[in-house]
Amino acid sequence: YRTSSDLTVSQVIGPTFSTEQHQHTNFKIYFASMQPHLGFALFFELLDDIPADDIQFQVVIKYKTLTNQSLTRVMTRQLSTTGALSTWIQSANVPVLAQLMARRSIMLARNLPDDLHEIQADLDNQLHTIGTNFGKAAGMKRGHELRRLSGVLSSLPRLVFLLRRGQCLGESNMNPDELDAIRCLVLSSDCETGARILFPQLYRLTHPLAWTALPLEDLCLQPSWVLYLDQHTHILVWCGGETRDGAEFQQLRDHAKQAAEAVAINRWPQPRTLTFFEASSQARYLTSRLIPSHKDLPEEQREALPVLRELGEEAQQALRNKLWIDTDDLSLREYLLTVDLAYVNELHAGTQAAVGACLLYTSPSPRDS
Repeated sequence: YRTSSDLTVSQVIGPTFSTEQHQHTNFKIYFASMQPHLGFALFFELLDDIPADDIQFQVVIKYKTLTNQSLTRVMTRQLSTTGALSTWIQSANVPVLAQLMARRSIMLARNLPDDLHEIQADLDNQLHTIGTNFGKAAGMKRGHELRRLSGVLSSLPRLVFLLRRGQCLGESNMNPDELDAIRCLVLSSDCETGARILFPQLYRLTHPLAWTALPLEDLCLQPSWVLYLDQHTHILVWCGGETRDGAEFQQLRDHAKQAAEAVAINRWPQPRTLTFFEASSQARYLTSRLIPSHKDLPEEQREALPVLRELGEEAQQALRNKLWIDTDDLSLREYLLTVDLAYVNELHAGTQAAVGACLLYTSPSPRDS
């Protein structure tokens, strides 16, 4: 691939076994083979300010098919540049940004397995720096002067929190070989697979067989709900204690199993599918993955999960009592205090759609005045 002269590649992460650089604008990356769900990440470094209004990337892919046919594909991409910092920030594709942060940190964790806490601290410092530079003052809380990230950046703190407590960088009881396998899977995966592993989405199945997205928090463990979590290597179906009887709940469980079987049949490695009821021994597979938001104040809980307002005060207290465990794990709000950021309810944070192409930021020039 080729880039403009003001840009160079600083790091390549993915299933490559060799790279070559010719001058500083031409690079070659060699892969043993490519499959549909493989991917790689390129980290670029800006060498100097770019006076032009855009910058060019060109990728040439050469490969052979199973029938030994040689094929070449050429892709050229043009990105706009800007001297306005606010415009550059609002162009950020936050899900992609979070995955780049994740892959860099996971690569460090593989190379420096004894420095996991330092790698987590590095993520915290990055998030604190982003909040300091791009956040707005949000008052004081428990002795912390907080900043609030808004717009497209409002979802970044939650993604970083899920990353640092997840199976790749968080505390884990996996043996070293299993841990290294899941890390390698992320480093060589495409964005969709990486997101399932790093930032899994929890769903609730409702009676019309609709799927409702929920935050990955333990307050969602309500006795009348059926929950579904796909973390790529495991698909978990959790059934509340009140769903044991009744044709409608059996229909929900059957639908969840069918959905899990449909996605598992063509996935490698084939995920393990578990269906279990509340308070069973297998329920810990899900509860251990959930954020302990029961530690937050009642009003904070209702803000994070508005459906709690539909429950009476007694039902809310019963849910908190059932979930209460004296744990050292931090809730999202507790973690945000450690990096001096204010909690933002992403349901009301404004536009969350990611911009397809991220602008490149350069120093202000006369055209921006």
